[in-house]
This record gives sequence, structure tokens and C-alpha cells, in this order.
Amino acid sequence: MLINEVIVDPNELMVDRTEIVDQIDAGIAKYIEIIKIKASDALTDMSNTRRFLYRGIKTGPDVFVGRPRIDRQSRDTAPEIQEIIDTHLDFLGYLALRRNSLFCAGYDITGGPDAALSLYGIPYYIFPFDGFKYTWSSKIKDITDIFGNGMYGANPYLVDKLDHMQPKEFEAKYAFHDDDFAGALQSGCEIYINGQYAAICCGSIDRLSLARRLGIWSE
Repeated sequence: MLINEVIVDPNELMVDRTEIVDQIDAGIAKYIEIIKIKASDALTDMSNTRRFLYRGIKTGPDVFVGRPRIDRQSRDTAPEIQEIIDTHLDFLGYLALRRNSLFCAGYDITGGPDAALSLYGIPYYIFPFDGFKYTWSSKIKDITDIFGNGMYGANPYLVDKLDHMQPKEFEAKYAFHDDDFAGALQSGCEIYINGQYAAICCGSIDRLSLARRLGIWSE
């Protein structure tokens, strides 16, 4: 379904911000209904694991529908490293790659995201729409922990080592998967999300209140 068929008209979000629906902003309430319909697969796993998916975003509206760019470059990963990782994953048939995905992680609904998430921007809840693709490694919490910070350039030794690995060897060494989304959420590891998604700023609604309204939490 096209984005303009599901996204709330921006003009509707510009109404008087004091107009409240059940103690939350009217615009957010509309998006919650969209998420319940369009992100039912992800919500099922979030409910079963009692975890939300989070992402740090530099700036944006309180709530929006988006899609990752197809040619993105991570600010913290050297281009050479990203290209090699994507080449291996692409060869193996993975569809969610670093260049075309949003980087997220799962955290417990009651505890919220790790404080380190704020280093990447304002924390947002992320709800991938049905049909999304994802890739994750059960050994990589953060890509910079393994491959270094791209701000300081790529380690030539590491680039050469990765480049000479066979794709299956690379997959096994770093334990990459493109299934078991529930496991990905529970791992706390970095997850590449490819496809349309809805995002809600964590500061705009309490996580337990959001979970209850989405029907994935009951006390």
C-alpha cells in the first residue's frame, strides 16, 4: 500500500495541540490505529516478548510514517566496512542491508531503551509495517563494538580480513539471521529494518500507556 494511503494528512496534525483524545494528542491517536492495522506482525512479537523496538533519530515530528533510504551511509561505520558487510549479506540473499535499512534495537517495555540510544538522537518507538524485511546478528550489539568507529577511518587490516572471508564464513562468524524477529527483539542487538514503518517520539507518550493502547500490555 502506498504511503499516502496510510499516512495522516499533515494538515490534520496542525490542529490546536490542546485538542486531546483520551489524554493523548489526536494525531498520535490516529497513528496508533494505523499501527494496530499495518504493523500487526511486529506487534505480535512485541507482545510475546514484552519489548518495543527503538531508534535514535536526530530530529523529526512527534509521529510520522517513513521508509529508509536505499543508499544510506552510517555515520559511525567506515564506507569500506559497510560495503563489505553488504556485499556478503547480499550474496547470501539477505534483503535488509546496511545501505537500505534503519538501525534499531529491542528493549523491555517496562524498562525502556538504554541510555546509550540517546547518543544517536531522540529516542523513537519504531513499528515496521507488515511485509518488512530485517537482518540481525546475535553477536553484534553495536557495529562499532566489532568494526570500530568510522569517524576515525577503517582499519586496513580489518578491511582486508573481511574482504577475504567467504560469505558463509562471515555469516557464521557473526551469527547473522533474517528470521526470528522475536529473538531479535530479545537479543538487544542491532536490527536492520527495511520497509515502511511508523515512528512515535518516546517523549510524546509513556511506553506503558502506548503498550496498553496497542493491546500488547495488560497489568
